[in-house]
Amino acid sequence: MTYILIGLSSIALGLWGLSVWWYSVMEVLRGLAPLLLIAFGLVAMMAGVKRNRRRQPADKDLLQTLEAPPPMSDDAEPLLTEDNSR
Repeated sequence: MTYILIGLSSIALGLWGLSVWWYSVMEVLRGLAPLLLIAFGLVAMMAGVKRNRRRQPADKDLLQTLEAPPPMSDDAEPLLTEDNSR
C-alpha cells in the first residue's frame, strides 16, 4: 500500500511539474532527440555490421570452395559431350 501511495504522489508531482515547466521540458526533449537518433543509428549500424560478418564465409571456407568443386553424382550428365561439343 505504501508503494501505491508513493507511486500516485510521484505521478501527481510529475504531471504538475510537466504543466508548470512545459517549455523547459520541451527544450530538454528537443536537445535529447538528436542525441537519441545518433545513438539508435549507431546501434543499428553495429547490428548490421555484426549480422553481415556472420553471413560472410571465412577466408578458409571461401578458398576451399573455389579450389575444389563439389563432386558430381553418378546420374548427373556432363555439360559437354561429344555430340554437342563444337
